Amino acid sequence: MRSAASWSPGAIREALDPRADRYLALFRDEFDGKPLDRGAFEALAARLEGKGLVADVGCGPCGHVAALLTRLGLQTISVDLSPRCIELSRAEQPHLRFEVMDLASLHSSSGTRASMAWWPTTEQAEHLLQLVPGGRAAETEPDRAQLRARRRA
Repeated sequence: MRSAASWSPGAIREALDPRADRYLALFRDEFDGKPLDRGAFEALAARLEGKGLVADVGCGPCGHVAALLTRLGLQTISVDLSPRCIELSRAEQPHLRFEVMDLASLHSSSGTRASMAWWPTTEQAEHLLQLVPGGRAAETEPDRAQLRARRRA
């Protein structure tokens, strides 16, 4: 288990910025070979349709999750702590909105009512529950094609 300091915004930025270009090369076309993941996001989009802005938190350098959700009819915003990831995402998906921002800032500034993210463990997904009243969080675990939804009252 990682310490809280290892998940600080500065530590995350330092870890991601130098790896962003390689990550983009590896995962740019990730959904092409993952029909179960695409299906999970299609199901998520159906549940969230008409429920408000959807945030791809920790979007990385590809913007592929937001692009898929946008094609499925959702309004999206993508955020990451890594300036390099956001720079690359904007180049990959120039028609979508990407911001260097943390989750707390996103919710206070946008009134986001639905959020989703790729987190390596459920523990980190707990951060998504900082939603506005009525907001929803969906968390995914890499390579599991599984979404769990939570709702804040």
